[in-house]
Amino acid sequence: MNTEVYGEQNVAYLDFLDCQRASRSLSMVGWLNSGGIVGEPGIPEFVDRREVSSQLFSVLGVPLLRGRAFLPEEDHAGAAPVVILGYSFWQRRFAGNARAVGLSLVLDGKSYTVVGIAPPRFRLDGDEPDAFTPLGQNTEGYMRKRQPHPIGVVARLRPGAALAQASAELALIGRHLAEQYPDSNAGRSFVALPLRPDVGDVRSTLWLLLGAVSLVLVIACVNVASLLLARAVSRERELAMRVALGASQGRLVRQCLTESAVLGLSGGMLGVLLAAIGIRPFVQFWPGTLPRADEVQLDWRVLLFAIAVSLFSGLLFGLAPALRAPVRELEQTLRAGARTVAGSSRRLHGSFVISEIALAVVLLVAAGMLSRTLLRLSSLDAGLNIRNVLIARMAISPGVLSNPGQIPVAWQDVLDRARRVPGVQSVAAVDTVPMREGNNQL
Repeated sequence: MNTEVYGEQNVAYLDFLDCQRASRSLSMVGWLNSGGIVGEPGIPEFVDRREVSSQLFSVLGVPLLRGRAFLPEEDHAGAAPVVILGYSFWQRRFAGNARAVGLSLVLDGKSYTVVGIAPPRFRLDGDEPDAFTPLGQNTEGYMRKRQPHPIGVVARLRPGAALAQASAELALIGRHLAEQYPDSNAGRSFVALPLRPDVGDVRSTLWLLLGAVSLVLVIACVNVASLLLARAVSRERELAMRVALGASQGRLVRQCLTESAVLGLSGGMLGVLLAAIGIRPFVQFWPGTLPRADEVQLDWRVLLFAIAVSLFSGLLFGLAPALRAPVRELEQTLRAGARTVAGSSRRLHGSFVISEIALAVVLLVAAGMLSRTLLRLSSLDAGLNIRNVLIARMAISPGVLSNPGQIPVAWQDVLDRARRVPGVQSVAAVDTVPMREGNNQL
């Protein structure tokens, strides 16, 4: 959702509830980014928390690893405090213990019952949260007002609904709210936007990578086709003997295509194996510009695509050698054996070599230009020196936050203690790290 006043996905909580109740086209959920201090069990630790609607996981189509999602009656003030743990936090804090569901977790001095575990690599708003709590249990004053505050909203179209229909419906709801609450909602509107653009503007980059990979595939296929053609020429006497014994050209073509298909499938399976081995190092060394790069994985769709491409490539580039089966010049082939190569075979082999060289030149030129661009980007001055700079997330305990006069003293104490750590030259506190999103980071 989008509002003219707040910007994308930022909606007042009361407006969100009204839209959620009135919409017939959308299943709508909201969340709020927050943090907190986890106490028992274990040592105190700052956690990245998301306060979410009870239907969040069902609307997103994300099944929990263990336990259950929040119940609708738990998404209200005064309900029993419950929490869903993020997968990484569950592994770190509870050592992946399956019995964590049902245990208690002290968050900001309040005891929560663990009711579920989120699946691995589940991200919300770009990060993998440590904990999820019901949004409706938030009793802060801004939750009861219609002034701007950053409630993120995401929705799924109901069966049979269209995006244009949902936008028109939200616009109508916005006008009704503006008439009902003119002091806060005048000039405010809502519109449904597709979520796909939020994964990042990387379509052109991905197409470029796909083009480069396709060129490499074509070069490899042309190379294999050249080898198959040379092998077919060397086997002309063998194939001629088969024809003399009664084999038809169709049978010889099927034999050659079967051999090339087996070769293609073998290469494809080897490629899948190498991809399975190299995918984790790729994700670890990825610079971070590809959204959700850590979610890249092999599944049945990748396997099916690899099999299809391997089989198609094997059949396509094995077709020319297969058609070289000697049927018409049977007597000449039997007399000459494998000592001569027909002129058409030489011409076809030469065209393969020329095509391979041309594609290799194109790929090398593109790789050179890309390497030069990356070198120039790496040498750009970012405007700050990040060498030997470390960051750590921190949060003030609820006890200190209850006394505003103690907050500056608490932060100063943290800075003084950090400066006394051996090897530390300087320390500073910032709300948002330069060139990086996030709040309350040191």
